[in-house]
Parts: sequence; structure tokens; C-alpha cells
Amino acid sequence: GSIAEQLVDNKIDVLLGGGAARYAQATDAGPSVLDYAKSDKLKYQVVENKTALDAVSTLDNGPILGLFADTNMTPRYQPLIATAAGAGGPDTTCQTANRGEQPTLAAMTDKAIKLLDNDKGFFLQVESAMIDKQEHSSDICGAIGDVAELDSALKVAQAYQAKHPDTLIIVTGDHAHSTQIVGNGAGTTEGATGAKGGKATATIKTADGDPMTVAYSTAEPNNPVGST
Repeated sequence: GSIAEQLVDNKIDVLLGGGAARYAQATDAGPSVLDYAKSDKLKYQVVENKTALDAVSTLDNGPILGLFADTNMTPRYQPLIATAAGAGGPDTTCQTANRGEQPTLAAMTDKAIKLLDNDKGFFLQVESAMIDKQEHSSDICGAIGDVAELDSALKVAQAYQAKHPDTLIIVTGDHAHSTQIVGNGAGTTEGATGAKGGKATATIKTADGDPMTVAYSTAEPNNPVGST
């Protein structure tokens, strides 16, 4: 009854991302979800890194299941976690993380489109999920990195749409966060600019060379709803 089992049981043509540990879980029938996916009933082709994904060129041999990390995939940037004292500074920049053999969201989007493209059309959902996850962690670089991942994936979709103008692309978010850009240097008290910050802040240097301070004020996870 797990979501992973439901996904493969519906024989979705292309499933790519992290969460390999979910597929290692046993089903009520006994075998793991991964074994069930690879069974003669479903015949999923399983790939575990970007090299193997690059080698896939057709769905004729069965649907594709790409599992590139046990849990979440590695964000584009190394984390920078906001603190009450204020993390980072006016010269801090987000540093690229080592993602090893994990494909990017853009690469997965490109491969999915190429595999799914047909005369009858197709539906593809692409989620840059760690925008949300890194916001929960108050990780400014992690969140920005996944926004950049989404932007890169969208460019892939738009390139396809340019050649297939009957394609509809919808970009949306399912919810927002309490994250706010505040006056530079603002913390939990009056900052250097006189602006008030949140419970925790982080400052980085933007592409324009200017400092940007972001405040996080989400209640602690164990606090009752409505508490401050």
C-alpha cells in the first residue's frame, strides 16, 4: 500500500528521482517494491546513475525506474543554514555540491521527454521538491539551488515546446513558506538597517554583487499550531 508500490503498480512509464530506500521496503505480498517492479509482471528497467540513464533510449523493453539516491537527492549547492545570530555575510556565495553520478533535474526532464514523446501525446510531472525541503531546514543555498534546478528543467521543456507548439506547460507551487527578504544585517532584533528580521537569518552575495538577507520564522515542528 505504499506510494512507491502504487507508482509501479500503475506502470507509470518513467519514474526518476531519489527514494531508493522506499523501494527496498517489503510489500504485503512479500517481495520488495523493487523486486516487484523488476518482476515479469511489470518488467521495469532499473537504472541507478546518470551514465546508466544516458544509455536508455527506448521504452520498448519496459518502463524505466531511475533510483539515484537512498533518500533525497543531493542539492545543487552545499547547505547554508540560517541562525539566530545570522549565518553567512555580504561576501558569502553558495558553493556547488558534489553530486557524483546523480543526474540533474534538467537531465532527467530531457530524458523523460525523449522517452515519452509520441504522436498521441504524453503527460509529464516534474517536481523540484527540495525547494520545500530546504526551506523547512532554513537552508538558503539549498532552496536557491533547487529553484535554479527548476529553472533549468523548465528551459528543457520550453525548448521542446518551441518545436511542438501544441504543448502545454504549467508551472505552479502547492504552498509557500514564511521566508522573507529583509534589510541587510537584520536579525532577531533591530539590525544595522533598522529592519526587523525573523527567528533566524542568512546573508549571501547575489549575482549583482549585493548582499541579500533572508529571514526564517516558521514555528518549531514540535510546537502546537498557533504558538509563537
